[in-house]
Amino acid sequence: ISGVMFKVYGWEIDDVNVIAPSTTSINSIKPADVILYPNPAKETLTVNLSSTKSAKVIMYDVLGKEVFRTETELNQLHIDTKDFLKGMYMLQIEDGNNIITKKIIKE
Repeated sequence: ISGVMFKVYGWEIDDVNVIAPSTTSINSIKPADVILYPNPAKETLTVNLSSTKSAKVIMYDVLGKEVFRTETELNQLHIDTKDFLKGMYMLQIEDGNNIITKKIIKE
């Protein structure tokens, strides 16, 4: 876009930047803060969350069916996967500010 975009009280404004307000939180989870092991998992999947106080952890199969859900305030969570079918799953972690999704393989 070129030219004058606005005329306000005799001023011509042709360069406008809109910055949306953002909130930052020390406790927001980031992708690098989530460590999953072992992946591929056989009987137990360990989830380390290094920078959150409270999180929802949900696991979905490849069809989108929820197979596991919990809320935790711990930095480490152990998920029993021995009864899960072999294949790929998606693990979603939500801390209220962010949602992170990781791929899990069940052997």
